[in-house]
Amino acid sequence: MNVTGRSWINSKTPPANRLFNLLRIRRHLFSEAVWIPVLLLAAGFFSHSPSLKGGFVWDDLTLIVNHSSIQEISPKNIRYIFTHSYFSNPDIPETKETAFRGGYFRPMANLGYALLYSIFKLNPTGWHMTNIFLHCLNGLLLFVLFQRMISDKAVCFLSALLFTLHPCFHQAVDYCTGFIDILSLFFTLTSVLFLFKWLDEKVFLSLSGFLCFTSFLLCLLTKETGLSAPLLGLCYLLSKRQKLFSNQLVKILILFINLIFIFMWRKYVLSLSLLDNSVLTPTWQYYATVIHLLVKYIYNFLVPFCPLFMQQYQAFIPFHTVLWETAGILFVLTGFYYFSLPVKLALLWFFISWIPVSNLFPLHPNISSFALYYSDHLLYFAGTGLSLLVALCLLSPDRFIKNQLIRFLLISFIVLPLIYSWTSQTRKNSSVWGNPEQLYLKVIRSNPCNAGAFLNLGVYYAMNNRHGEALLQYKTLYDVLIKNQIQEPGMISQCLTNMGYSYFQLNNWPKAAQSYQEALDWLPTNSFASNGLAESRKRMKKERFFSR
Repeated sequence: MNVTGRSWINSKTPPANRLFNLLRIRRHLFSEAVWIPVLLLAAGFFSHSPSLKGGFVWDDLTLIVNHSSIQEISPKNIRYIFTHSYFSNPDIPETKETAFRGGYFRPMANLGYALLYSIFKLNPTGWHMTNIFLHCLNGLLLFVLFQRMISDKAVCFLSALLFTLHPCFHQAVDYCTGFIDILSLFFTLTSVLFLFKWLDEKVFLSLSGFLCFTSFLLCLLTKETGLSAPLLGLCYLLSKRQKLFSNQLVKILILFINLIFIFMWRKYVLSLSLLDNSVLTPTWQYYATVIHLLVKYIYNFLVPFCPLFMQQYQAFIPFHTVLWETAGILFVLTGFYYFSLPVKLALLWFFISWIPVSNLFPLHPNISSFALYYSDHLLYFAGTGLSLLVALCLLSPDRFIKNQLIRFLLISFIVLPLIYSWTSQTRKNSSVWGNPEQLYLKVIRSNPCNAGAFLNLGVYYAMNNRHGEALLQYKTLYDVLIKNQIQEPGMISQCLTNMGYSYFQLNNWPKAAQSYQEALDWLPTNSFASNGLAESRKRMKKERFFSR
């Protein structure tokens, strides 16, 4: 007899049947819609929890702690955010020397900082928790996107889990201002999700198209790394084995109107043009370094046990290194035709997402020596495709081994140790961001010419009243800048100003005055050096007066 309605409550129904029906009613509690987000959230918070003990470091001090325009949401500050560059600070006078740093137009990032500041103020734990939560949300969006292209849910879930746990994303997740990378990817994945839906629709004007267009605009206003996102629509069409229709191609191309708007607004607001003929003639060594960094991206993702912080590469890669790296890339491209469709999709996804951070287009006029910047956080968008590729490789025994027990054991002995090792490394990397001194020293050891590391380490020592150690860092930084002929008046002037402050705190007024004067010689508009010089001379006069 069929049991319908609430008849299962009847006492005549056997207890076993009542329990079974109760579990059936509550089965939605154990559905994929619940346990997949819960697992990703638990994995993300467990692997990145050491960063919750950390404070504000590096650019956090400039962009959050000492940035008045994000510390109050007002029409005046919103106008400032949309008419100034990402690194502009209303408390520090603008100079022409800061044009390179001023080339980034990211108002949505600064608005995000303002919103978080209104909630958490200067409590870094709240900032870190927001980063971890958004990172897990990005992992869930990846699962949804990959499921639209690949029917294998196990592969999609493993790729999202590997993305959530990956050690290379420590800088994006564990760094308060890494929020910009996470928010940018959130808008990117959201726009791609709406793009997939829009491509399936027959009509051109629809809600999906509007949301896709808006999300992509927000992505570009957050960070430039998502500018190639519309091309990921090709991955979706390839996964459906569909012929590319003209209306679908128009939908993909029309999204790039956002780029035109951003570049025009950037030129109007920042007075910076997109192209500069002086930088469009890099040598072959430059592109050799681009290939080297591509190989480095892939290697560091697959073997993420040597984290890299803020590296900078000059174009001097040996020819034999370039030769075998180029041969390897050509070999992969040659075999692209013979790969399975999911592997093709993963590789295509990676290369499309890698383009914005590839340094293929040296468009900035200040790149005279063609130095290429590299840091692990640049893998954050490109790593999405590599996560899918690794998941496909790890679960490939499913296709060739028929015995379920052997298949289960083989996958378990590969996947589980990998997850354990990556989680352990992620927690180790995360703990570095919880100790500013350890972080700066680690950067200096890996890159002895990193001026920012010396400067920030000196500031950290000065904030903790360790002025002798701070002075040593500033002197080392000054020697590095002069030795490497880094002619950046702003950086050198700031270094000398900080050096003068350390001398001042150590009661060495003549040395303080000398340092402040040299800082003014490099940058006459340096108000901090001017005030410091006046105060140092005043103390010197007092000292002479009392010494008589």
